[in-house]
Amino acid sequence: MPDFVNLTFTEDDNESVSFRITDDAGDALGLTGAEVFAVIKASQSVEDGASTGVFKLTEGDGVTVDDAAGGLITLTFPAGVTESPGVWYYKIRVTRGSPPATKTAIEGWLSIADA
Repeated sequence: MPDFVNLTFTEDDNESVSFRITDDAGDALGLTGAEVFAVIKASQSVEDGASTGVFKLTEGDGVTVDDAAGGLITLTFPAGVTESPGVWYYKIRVTRGSPPATKTAIEGWLSIADA
């Protein structure tokens, strides 16, 4: 089951947040050889592949794996998300294993407060 983490930012702030991805026992999930990505969208009901209102962050483009063995990553939220007040749903997903399996590791709501 994914961890649930709500976040609050102020409008127009450049925001990065570090996360520790864990397994079901609470131990660090090894990310060596894994694909880590995040999806940010207006609500849970919006399709991940929608052409508007969805941001997909990938390694090197919004996702940084800081310590693969320790399960540590940093998300840098795009200006399109933080430019005006509102609420977004986000999820961090990890694809790993053989055969590859994708699971949501962390999800939550992102509130952007008026500056």
